[in-house]
Amino acid sequence: MKMTSKLLPYIHLLRLHRPLPILLLLWPTYWALWIAAGGMPPLKILVIFTLGILLMRSVGGVVNDMADYKLDCLVERTKMRPITSGKLTLKQAFLVAAVLSLIAFGLVCLLNPLTIMLSFCALALAIFYPFAKRFTYWPQAVLGVAYNFGIIMAFAAIQSRVPAIAWAFLGIALVWTLSYDTIYALADREDDTKIGIRSTAVLFGKNAQQCIIGFQCLTLAGLLAVGWILGFGPSYYLSLLVCALLFIFQHRLINKHNSIAYTKAFSDNHWVGLAIWIGIVMQLGFS
Repeated sequence: MKMTSKLLPYIHLLRLHRPLPILLLLWPTYWALWIAAGGMPPLKILVIFTLGILLMRSVGGVVNDMADYKLDCLVERTKMRPITSGKLTLKQAFLVAAVLSLIAFGLVCLLNPLTIMLSFCALALAIFYPFAKRFTYWPQAVLGVAYNFGIIMAFAAIQSRVPAIAWAFLGIALVWTLSYDTIYALADREDDTKIGIRSTAVLFGKNAQQCIIGFQCLTLAGLLAVGWILGFGPSYYLSLLVCALLFIFQHRLINKHNSIAYTKAFSDNHWVGLAIWIGIVMQLGFS
């Protein structure tokens, strides 16, 4: 029991009690791995990227808590996070982030030089994101690049280059992130407005839901376009129909206008990412 109580703050610091964001990072990277390989990617690369996502999601959570520890105590949802509540110190958090980053870098070093070089960009984005909301109303756009940069690295790891289709998928995933992270920000909008934190939810105000619809429509349009470019068949487009239905369900939740419904609508986006991956796998297979 004593050991568990000592480990619990670290579990919360690493967001291991909330695995959903890991899936939101994982699915777009899997899209890219399958498309770059034309099917099942090499097992070594698949394992490296999967472990890397687990590690870097945790690093991102630690960096975010370190950057926001003076603000988290002012927001109801975040006031009990380990650093702001005093359960862990900044030094302890920094050491955890440093160790996990070194392990992640060790995994990347098993890949080609281009992917190694791109990993520094990924780390810079993870560090930069928590500070974006201090000077721009578009931190969700920064998150969109940071969360989905695995797409670029996946193509680099498999093809030793980053073709135009990789950037197209990054753009689509970025817009998708704008939709779901704006939903997430709606839950904190009142607190964020009071303490001066910027977000797309604050920027859009009463028009937030219409903007979310716009981002979701652009996401589907982009996915339709790349499916046509890649010559995908009905199984892929069926997955996009599932995505459209999931988006509609999310808006039924958003219409309830409460934080629980916003969080639920945000959470359901991992099914969107999974549906797209299944459509790609049905098209390209596991071979």
